[in-house]
Amino acid sequence: MKKKTVRLASLVLALLLMVSMFAPSAQAANYTVSVKTGQYVTLRNEGAAKYMNVYGSQNRSGANLDIYAWDGTSGEQFLIVHVGNGRYVIQPKCAPSCAVNIYGYAAGSNVNVCSWTKSGHVTQLWIIEYNPSLKGYIIRSADNPTYVLTATGPRN
Repeated sequence: MKKKTVRLASLVLALLLMVSMFAPSAQAANYTVSVKTGQYVTLRNEGAAKYMNVYGSQNRSGANLDIYAWDGTSGEQFLIVHVGNGRYVIQPKCAPSCAVNIYGYAAGSNVNVCSWTKSGHVTQLWIIEYNPSLKGYIIRSADNPTYVLTATGPRN
């Protein structure tokens, strides 16, 4: 079966994160988002019911990210690190010296996302926000917040 890649796109229906990653609390119409940092979490695309995954759990720069059925490998576990100003670095457990990175160092429509050696570049920074109408979370590129993390299809 052909692998499906994780890409950036300007769609509103983005990668919705598994509820266990966050703890929203409703106060009237306001929502507070508490991102669990310091522990590994899984990122689930609710539309496809699949998890973001480093292809083959590779421990190297340039490893492609895709979506895959839950398999319990380190390739689908990510550490969320808050770096200030509402920005986060997402680090794959299988590649601890890497971060989720926009390939080619420029956010854009249908640009591939991979793991890459942590550099602090803006294309490795993400904005994570709760969307109450979707009852989930959206991951936006800090390089260009009009682009969100999405998957190209529902299959592994």
